Amino acid sequence: MKFIKCILLFLMILTLAACEKFPGEGGTSSISGKILFKEYESLTAVKDSFYLAEERVYIIYGNESKTHDDEMRSSYDGSFVFEDLRKGKYQIFVYTECTPSEILTTETCPSGEKPIIVEVEIDKNGEDIVLDDLIVEDYPL
Repeated sequence: MKFIKCILLFLMILTLAACEKFPGEGGTSSISGKILFKEYESLTAVKDSFYLAEERVYIIYGNESKTHDDEMRSSYDGSFVFEDLRKGKYQIFVYTECTPSEILTTETCPSGEKPIIVEVEIDKNGEDIVLDDLIVEDYPL
């Protein structure tokens, strides 16, 4: 009986030691930012700009995923925050319109939109990372 208890204790310790926490939910850190919309009247002249409400913002946990792990919409002031994150690498992205020259080259922008991706790493628990504005652009046809 004592032998079985020792084996069970050893297996429990081995299981706990093997637990590695990957990026994702369940932590105490956050990543936040704002979405800035820029409307152009020509290829270089900005006609209007403002923070964009109700824009979809996506997050990928780690570098392995080819699709997003979570999404949210920006608030009335263009702000967003992904909370309760663990240490690790993340990718935050939004979609923006392709430039007219990219649209002409369908290989680089076949759908007319492209992702704006920001890579972020959370190094410690309780870290609150604030990103530079993510810029969504609209060009004249």
